[in-house]
Amino acid sequence: IMTGDLDVLLPGQSEWKKIKSGESFDVPANSKFTMRVKNLSDYCCSFVD
Repeated sequence: IMTGDLDVLLPGQSEWKKIKSGESFDVPANSKFTMRVKNLSDYCCSFVD
């Protein structure tokens, strides 16, 4: 997350994880995730093989 803060619900998880500016999270390939954005936020999404 470049700026801001959000909550993310990762695949297979039942609890939301708080992510703030400067932090990151990983999502497994071929899966979906959900974000709750609390305020204006910027994030960078990279696909790595």
